[in-house]
Amino acid sequence: AAGRALMADRVVFVGPGRTGLALGYAMHQAGTLDSLTYYGRRPERPAHPLFIEGHARYCFGLERPAQDTTAVFLTVPDDVLPTMAHALSGQGAAPEGCAAFHCSGTLSTDVLAPLHTLGYHVGSLHPLQALGHPVSSAERLVGSWFAISGESEAAAVARRLVADLDGTPLMIPVSRRPLYHASA
Repeated sequence: AAGRALMADRVVFVGPGRTGLALGYAMHQAGTLDSLTYYGRRPERPAHPLFIEGHARYCFGLERPAQDTTAVFLTVPDDVLPTMAHALSGQGAAPEGCAAFHCSGTLSTDVLAPLHTLGYHVGSLHPLQALGHPVSSAERLVGSWFAISGESEAAAVARRLVADLDGTPLMIPVSRRPLYHASA
């Protein structure tokens, strides 16, 4: 991570639940983020150190990610992913070079098709780790394995973010995600 001083990422999470908060907190603690934003469905922000200490911005609802956003993570339940991908696509074209990810272990990147159509590079990044708490689980992500699938541009962003967490990327072809998840 120290060698990346010139490349700071701007990351957005759609869904401030356990996974989104733990992953964002781990990324923040790695010290390589330029900005961190969460979009949520409740007017009040979660009671989490990221917001209490002013490290992340919280937005009620969705908005188009800023032009210099590096990655957008849809960290919502699997059954809501298609709806959220469609809703985010309604906010307009992708910021140039931006990757969009989901963190599901079983779903393919097809669920992100509405975002791909608008220019997002799509992929999935699934931590091979149980995330039971939005604060303490951040520590568990450091050094973990992460299954990565998707377009080469998205996979490159995912590998960089995983490296920042001293994690190990496990490249899984999209067609093999269900088999990967069952064996994990």
